[in-house]
Amino acid sequence: MTMDIDTLRTFLAITETGSFTGAGSRVGRTQSAISQQIRKLEDRLGVSLLVRGGQGTSLTAAGTRLVPLAREVIDAHDRALAAFGGEGRGGRVALGVPELYGERLVPLILPEFREKYPDVEVTIEQNETAGLLQSLNSGRLDMTLFTDAEGAVGVGPALYRNEVVWACAKDLELEKLRPLPVVVWREGSHHRRVMLGGLDRAGLPYRIALSTQSVSGIMSAVSAGIGLGMILRLNLSKDMREVPASVGLPKPTPPVLYLAEHESTVRNPAAIAMARHVRETVPNLKMTQN
Repeated sequence: MTMDIDTLRTFLAITETGSFTGAGSRVGRTQSAISQQIRKLEDRLGVSLLVRGGQGTSLTAAGTRLVPLAREVIDAHDRALAAFGGEGRGGRVALGVPELYGERLVPLILPEFREKYPDVEVTIEQNETAGLLQSLNSGRLDMTLFTDAEGAVGVGPALYRNEVVWACAKDLELEKLRPLPVVVWREGSHHRRVMLGGLDRAGLPYRIALSTQSVSGIMSAVSAGIGLGMILRLNLSKDMREVPASVGLPKPTPPVLYLAEHESTVRNPAAIAMARHVRETVPNLKMTQN
């Protein structure tokens, strides 16, 4: 008895995206083709693997047992190809990374990938979620990490969560300032809308002290005491402090990292290798505070 590698990839795509539709976007197949693959796999194994319902697709007990085994088989297959000049040994891959995480993620993801696949040409685009998804949909990116699942297809489970805090310079007497001086992202930014929307809902008067288009710009302005900003807790520096609850600022919603892939990824060995590396690496990142 043998099992087809592509069918196992499809099976894992279903378990990771939670639906046949999401899996179809990831592996580049129609729902009917995916259904046929799974039906043949179940017939081959003599068990039912998946249950489709109104809330998505769930695993049976047999399906749960197959998940780690399928990953082992696929990993062994891909390692064998790589060892003899196959997957990931050459080619190109374009990865999108949110600006909010870029300074942390890029140096943590790429060195290990470069060590495994030294001949792959990697292109990195750092942008807001909207820009990253636009690049993905146009085919300029093979895949992208992003922090907002709205409007994306082929999205798997959350890979990483991190806390966001309001921060200001250590010596800034923020409690005495009204309206509150704020440092925000450029016009049209998702993070800007979230930040200013929270202040509006809380009924807190504010003024925009500075608008910038980069993480470094936000960090520099907050550290210099120009105003308060909404940043990742891991980016708090020694020149900053977290704004105390007594100021009355709304609690920020923690950003969640997802990975979405272009439908052509399934035909790009280098992209397959990168997507697998990102899914394995990002959940285990130790992005500690400065």
